[in-house]
Parts: sequence; structure tokens; C-alpha cells
Amino acid sequence: MQNLHNISLVLEIRIFIMNKSITLIFVLMLSLIAISQNTNINHNSIDTNHRWNKSITDNELKEIILGADFGEKFHNHNTILGKFNILKLFTPGNVKIIPYGKTNEGRDLEIVVISSAYNIKHLDSLVHIHQNSNKNENKAIVWLSFNVHGNEASCSEAAINTAYELLKQKEVLENTIVIIDPCLNPDGRDRYVNWYNQYRNYPPNTSLISMEHHEPWPSGRANHYLFDLNRDWAWATQIETKQRLKQFNIFQPHVHVDFHEQWINNPYYFAPAAEPFHEVITSWQREFQTKLGKRNAKNFDEKGWLYFTGEEFDLLYPSYGDTYPTFCGSIGMTYEQAGHGKAGLAVETNNGDTLKLTDRIAHHTSTALETIKYSSLQAKNLIEEYQKFVKRDNYKYKSYILYGKNQKLLRLKEFLDLHEIEYSKGIKGEKIKGLNYENLKSVKYLMKGSELIINSKQKKGNLIQVLFEPKTFLSDSLTYDITSWNLPYAYGLNAIACESITKGISFEKFKRVIKEDKQNLAYIIAWNGIYTAKKLSNLLKMGIQVKYSEKPFVNSGISYPAGSLILLRSLNDQIDFDRKVMDNSDNISIYSTKIGMSETGPDFGSDAIKNIDKAKIGIITGNESSSLNVGEIWHFLEKDLNYPFSLIKDTYLSKNILNKIDLLILPKGDFENIDIIDEWVSEGGKLITFGKPNDKLDFGLEEANVDTTEENSLIEFKNVDRNEISTTINGAIFRCDIDQSNSLMFGVDNPYYTLKLNSDLFKPIKNAYNAAVIPEKSISKNGFVGNEVKHKSNNTVVASKIDYQNGKIVFFSDNPIFRGFWENGKLLFVNALFFE
Repeated sequence: MQNLHNISLVLEIRIFIMNKSITLIFVLMLSLIAISQNTNINHNSIDTNHRWNKSITDNELKEIILGADFGEKFHNHNTILGKFNILKLFTPGNVKIIPYGKTNEGRDLEIVVISSAYNIKHLDSLVHIHQNSNKNENKAIVWLSFNVHGNEASCSEAAINTAYELLKQKEVLENTIVIIDPCLNPDGRDRYVNWYNQYRNYPPNTSLISMEHHEPWPSGRANHYLFDLNRDWAWATQIETKQRLKQFNIFQPHVHVDFHEQWINNPYYFAPAAEPFHEVITSWQREFQTKLGKRNAKNFDEKGWLYFTGEEFDLLYPSYGDTYPTFCGSIGMTYEQAGHGKAGLAVETNNGDTLKLTDRIAHHTSTALETIKYSSLQAKNLIEEYQKFVKRDNYKYKSYILYGKNQKLLRLKEFLDLHEIEYSKGIKGEKIKGLNYENLKSVKYLMKGSELIINSKQKKGNLIQVLFEPKTFLSDSLTYDITSWNLPYAYGLNAIACESITKGISFEKFKRVIKEDKQNLAYIIAWNGIYTAKKLSNLLKMGIQVKYSEKPFVNSGISYPAGSLILLRSLNDQIDFDRKVMDNSDNISIYSTKIGMSETGPDFGSDAIKNIDKAKIGIITGNESSSLNVGEIWHFLEKDLNYPFSLIKDTYLSKNILNKIDLLILPKGDFENIDIIDEWVSEGGKLITFGKPNDKLDFGLEEANVDTTEENSLIEFKNVDRNEISTTINGAIFRCDIDQSNSLMFGVDNPYYTLKLNSDLFKPIKNAYNAAVIPEKSISKNGFVGNEVKHKSNNTVVASKIDYQNGKIVFFSDNPIFRGFWENGKLLFVNALFFE
């Protein structure tokens, strides 16, 4: 049996159980099996009549289901799921458990559906009615998500407590279907819980000086790949998000609440949210939040609990657990309880109070139940307003037309499929008129027949507007996250926004060209996108010797861009050369040639035809590095490229370790042990750095001039935040001029768009190969840029290659793989990995 320590959940039931009916003991034995094996039991084979409950008091039943230690310890994920299994055993007609996947570390992902016995029995038909906006629909669907950040650990405890208390609300469940996801991030939660249970004091030490209040790097906040899952709802780069979206698209809830924790000295936060609200959010969605907020406030006032609303947490960035559901038609909200990884089981706050786990559970349970109750009262309105939302069609732009390299279009299609967004293909010869994203001017365009068309007249029309609109409107410049994310820029595609519906035809499956020829001189693969990069990774791992061309060339009548791969048979005289070349070739074309002389460009024996070596890659991790950036690099190499590497802890870094690798990646951070790295690069190593690693590593980086306000100017205290943002950039998109002959820009079209996350701006590096530069008189395409840094961004470097004595350095001022969704930037990173 797995996870045997969960046996205590049943064994701790008091001796009075032994005097109860045989049926109860049998159920408890089955509960033990369910917990230890984490399996679902067929309740149809068990006498599930509630008669056993008549001989048990409410307190006894609560102890059986929640456990005698509930509120006194953090339970690991498997134990939490076990508690839901026990809950189902006692109320089988009202609870349905739906497994929906596994995490990277193999933990179960489940949602728990709670409603009346009738609703559970007819759940499939009720969901079908909702999906089709049937006029007979009369059930409100409320989805509660817990523990997306693993170290916000009261959330999963509150999830089971909420479920237990909810089952007492018989009238509410008649017209309400409640979905509870007990833990969106099991890997992160168990990382935190296992660490805390190892290092906690008995009883808990409430002083912040105690170790139990200081998690080690990288903390339990993120998932296995150190991604923040609360910022992944729209981008869906992570396996947890991908699997969850399938269930979310089935149930399409009317209300969605994301339960969080914040710093220990903060009062509780609940909706209404802060400005800016995105334009697609309706007055009804705002009104519901406000009225529910007043009901939550009344409950908190009666208990003397402090709270705040309408501050800090806005509804703009589309990839949160409140905004993404909102843009799909839900009432999306975030609830924040004081706690986080600092709190442990109990901690002393600044005002001398002790914040306990039991307090945190009680607060979250209160808002969860009130949300469900109010949703039940508003069921009719929720249903009507949701149906209006998904049928809405009052947008300025009715269609988005995207065109560019085929591989980039294929990547975008994968994204659209995840979100069940419909699209079609352009009809050759059709004429359209619309706004060109490149110059934001009206243009006429003749379809070539390869365009991707996304029309807004569909259920996800509002989400489409948010993700593709040319310019995001900001009602307030104080925001919690980035202010721009437009997918045409992110994917490196040309785009036209049309004010009328553009008709298209169905996309046929990608027709790749595969020309196997065992008598040829070489195979050639055009360097066109991330699928080609993954193919290169596979070839290198299989031992195929690969060359690339530094320059464009034409061979056998076919044009190839710089960076294209050349696989010479003479260098790969081995068994299965042809099979290895052809295997794992999805979404790419492979051409064959019998001649090494090019019609234009370098011949195969030219110095411009370079070797690609299978590099041994290391990534620095640890306290000195950004865990999120480490995760982005780790996930990209492992999942997108499937290329081997080593994670190297910063405290273990030595010359001996560096000599075992060819390429070192420095994520964002401030690294003390930079002298060893400096020496290693000087002797011939290759370094890729995200941002400025340390002042000691001097490769000619100079900050752009900073504009400062007059020293004696008077700044009112109430305007401090707004004054600070005048010197910041909050995720704005800038156009770059690029040097397409630079290997960092192979496969990248001119212009390239960068997502600038902050005001760290640097001059073009002297005596370096600056591959991408934000030009003079640059204006951001989208997103917030403070007044005092608008001109500072002019003529600043984005990507550069530097010869550093005998070695090389690749410098990225911006993160080209930010949150795994800036697709066009991924090619820059791949180029840095593989090309000289």
C-alpha cells in the first residue's frame, strides 16, 4: 500500500467507533484502502444508506472525515485526496470524484463535484444543457480552485473543510453544482509540506527567527518545473494547466474563485477587484463581484476579521486564475488569506497577534461558502448573463488574419486547439481590408491561401479579443503584472485585424515533404522554427553529425535560409542513417540533394558551412538565481527541445565542474562566484546570460542614461506608487531592428518584437555583434511605459554576441522565453545554444 502514514487518518478515530454498527466499521476499512491506495471505490456495491450516520454525532462524523489532527498539521496531497474519498463514502449520492491527470512527479489531479443527488445522477445531461446554452438551463456552476501556489498551504486544508460544510447546505445544492479542485499544484504543495514537517518545532515556534518560517530555494510556490501556475492559465505551457483546461472547457463555470495566501501581516482580500479591468469585462461581472464582496464583508465584520477590497489585484493580465475564467464568461475572483510559506502552523504578526492555521482555514471556508450561497441565489441571473456573454458580438474587430512561417502557424494552431478556439484557413484570391499590426495603418490584402483566420463570433470570442487585440486599453497604469501579451507579436506572425467577418475554409493536415534517397549526397532541412530545432536536438542525440550554413543558399532549385541544416552522408557512414534522419520529423520537411554545388550561396565545402557540436550544457541554480527563470530554461530544454543538460547548484560551482561542460547558462540573478565563470569563459567556454549577472563580469555592458526628477521636487506621499511607475516598464512590446546575418537571428523575420519586462536598459555593446536593437525614436507597440523611461529605451540592446578573450558570451537583456509563451523568442535562445 502507498503512503502508509495516512493510516493514522483512520486509526485516530476514537474507541467509540468500535461500538458502532458493523456497516460503519466496514466503510471505515474501505476508507483506509481508498486513502492508502488513493483509488475510487464503486459505491454501488456498498450499502450507502445514511442510517449509519444516525448513530454518530456531527462532531464524531467530522472527526472521521477530516481527521483528529485537522487544523493542527499540514497534510500531504495524497492524504487530502484520501479525505475526499472518505467524504464520498459517507455521502455517495452527493459527491463525484473525477480524476483528470497526473503531475510531472506522478501525483494525482482530481476535481470533486458536489451537488444534490439528482444533479449528480444527471450531471452529464446538465452539463450538456449548459454547454449548449439551453433555455431550460437552471443550475449555477461554481468552481473553487485551491493551492495553485504550493506553499500557500492552508488552501487545500480549507478545500476539504469547505466540502464538509457544504454538504450541510441541502437547499443550496438543489440548484448549484460545485466543483472543487483541492490542489492545482500537488508537486509544489508536497515540496513545502514535506520540508515543513521535517523542520517544524513541536509545538510550533511563532517567532519569525525560527527556521520553520524560512523555506529553502526554490520554495514550494511553483510546480516541478518552477513555473508559477497562477500565471499559466492562458499560455497553458504546463501539464497541470493543459489537463485542467479540458475539464474547465467541459464545465464552463458561471463563477470561479482562486484561493491564495499573501504575506502574514495582510488582512484578508476578496473581490471586488482593483482597476484596471479589461474592457471585455461586463457591468454584470463587476456588479456581481461588488454585491458578493458586501456579503463577505458583513460576515467578516460580525466575526471581527479584517479585510480589504478593490486594491492591488486587478483584472487585466489574461493568464491568472481570476482573469482567464472571467474572459471565458465566468465571474472570476481571487481570494487572498494571510499566510504563505512564512506562516507555518502559527506565526506572530507585526501587531503581536498569532496567526494560526485554523484561522486561515476558517477565513477561506467562510468566503467559499458565501460565494456558493450567493451564486445559488443568483442562479437565474448567472445563467442568463453567461449566455449573453458567450453570444456577444459587439467588437470593433470581427476577424484576425495571421500569416508567416508555417511552423509558427502550426505552433499557434496547437495553442488555439488547447483553448477550443475555432479557426479556418484563408481562401486564395480573397481580398480583405483591415488594420496592419506592423504600422497600425489600414491596408488592403490579397489572400495567398495559407493564412490562419480567427473570427470572434464564437463562444471564446471575448478571450480572442483579449489575446489578439492590436492595442490593450489601460484604465489605470498601476497593474499587478505585464500590460501586453499580443499573440501575433509573441509568435512572430504578421497580422491584420478586420472589422468584418472573414470567411475561410478548413485546414488540411500539414503536408510535409520527405524525400528519402539512399544514393544522395546529403539531406537538407530549412531552419524555420521550433520544430526544426527539436529535430536538430534529436539528430545530435542520435550521433548524427550536423552542419549548418551561415548564409542563405539555393541548392537543386530550392532556396534555404541561413541556419539550414546539412546532413552529409559521407560524415554519417553508419547503419540506419536514413532512418534516423526520417524519424521524429513531425511538422518539418526534409529535402535530398545529389550535388554539393549551390546555384547561389556557399557550396558544401565552403568555410560558411559550419559544424554543430553536441554541447554539454549546464544551468546554474540556487539562491543566487531566479527560480522562475531557471524553470523557464529547464522546461524549455527538457520539454520543447528534449535536449540533455545538468542543473548545477551555485554553491557547488568550481573550475573542475565547469571543465565538464561546453556551455553555461546563467539565469537572472546576482552571482557571487563570478570569477570562476570569468576565467572559464576566457579560456574558451561559452556563456549565455539572461540580464546582467554581476558587475565583476565586464564584457562592455553600459546602462542607458537615466532620466531623474529634480532632487528638490515635492512628491506627495499618496502619489508615491504613481511616481515610481513613471520610471518603470510593465511588460511592454517593442519593435527591434535585427541583423539577420547574425546567427542569433537565424529563422527570425525582421522586425523582431521583444517583450520588455522592466526598465533595465543597456546601450549597444561596443566591439560586439549586436543582433537586436531597439532603434532611435522607438515607441512601444503595446503595454505601459513610464514617461521618464520612454526615450531611455531608444537605441538599447536586446540580444548580442560577444567575443570574450578565447570564449564567447551571448547576452539577452530581455527574457526570450518568458513564461514559456513568447514563442518567437525561443528561436533566439535555440540559436544561442547551437550556432557559433
